[in-house]
Amino acid sequence: MRLINLLPPSQIKQTRFELISLNLRKFWVWVSISLIVLFVLAFVSQIVISNEIKDTDDQIGNLSDSLQSSNTQELEKQVVTLNNELKNFDIIQSEHYFWSNALIELGNIIPQAMSVSLLTMDRETGEVQIMGVSKQRSAVLEFWANVKRSDYFQDINFPLANLESAQDVNFNYTFFINQELIKQE
Repeated sequence: MRLINLLPPSQIKQTRFELISLNLRKFWVWVSISLIVLFVLAFVSQIVISNEIKDTDDQIGNLSDSLQSSNTQELEKQVVTLNNELKNFDIIQSEHYFWSNALIELGNIIPQAMSVSLLTMDRETGEVQIMGVSKQRSAVLEFWANVKRSDYFQDINFPLANLESAQDVNFNYTFFINQELIKQE
């Protein structure tokens, strides 16, 4: 279907210009209103954000003041002192030797025919010196074999003087404690 315009050409042209002019005015009015709304929103947002920043700065200042108070500094000192004491405790515990396990083992491997008169232990070197009297030479040899088999003791020194007599033997041994075993419980 075709539309027929009965207006003279000059009026048709005039009507077209008026329509274009009206559309252009509407366009620029909407653009202007949109820009005004955007500027207002930007201004309000800026005010709200600056207030939030100010409130946050005030809260940070208050918390910073409370952290700088003498109570907090005293607590920090107590925490540092407690941490140092815990470190010292760990050091002491790591250097502790459980001598009782080695003494129990030594008590178990001494034959009944032997009588110990002197027992010395050196913590630094782990050296054990044991002296005494045995009713029989075989008990002296049995003790030497027991020390050799034991995991707690090592490097036994067995002087031949321990075998000089068959009865009422004076013995003297020197050996070392396996310090890795007495550091563990």
